[in-house]
Amino acid sequence: MKNLYLLMGILISTFVFSQTQNRIVGNWQGVDSKGVKSSVSFSKDGYFSLHVKDLNMVGKKTLIQKGPFKGKFSYIKYQLDETTDPAKILIKTGYFEGNEEVEKGTLNGIVRFTNDKEMDLYLDMSGKDATTFEEADKNQIVHLKKISK
Repeated sequence: MKNLYLLMGILISTFVFSQTQNRIVGNWQGVDSKGVKSSVSFSKDGYFSLHVKDLNMVGKKTLIQKGPFKGKFSYIKYQLDETTDPAKILIKTGYFEGNEEVEKGTLNGIVRFTNDKEMDLYLDMSGKDATTFEEADKNQIVHLKKISK
């Protein structure tokens, strides 16, 4: 009987996780409080890309051109947890050592979906680890609209 409950719990968790992940998957565009345009992409397989002004951070296997990790491939991944309100998002960066991922840094944030096609995204660059939008730096909140899946 315990095994049945365990199996049901795993199946429900998997379903809920895949549903919430699918909600964020796609390409989004928006503007921050200073009028700076940005676009972000969340892939089905957990990769995250960000484009702001001249900054282009591509999440999936980008060749590192300079520095101590030159010649290795980098990654940027996300994890979304909608069990909290607002939802928590974790951005992880690192590089591949062969097929193994070597994590080098994380960035915390929060997400508030206003509907299935709009959300507010706050990535905490200050290290304050805000858990509500009231605590978040208003200049770093971006209102995004989904432009494609």
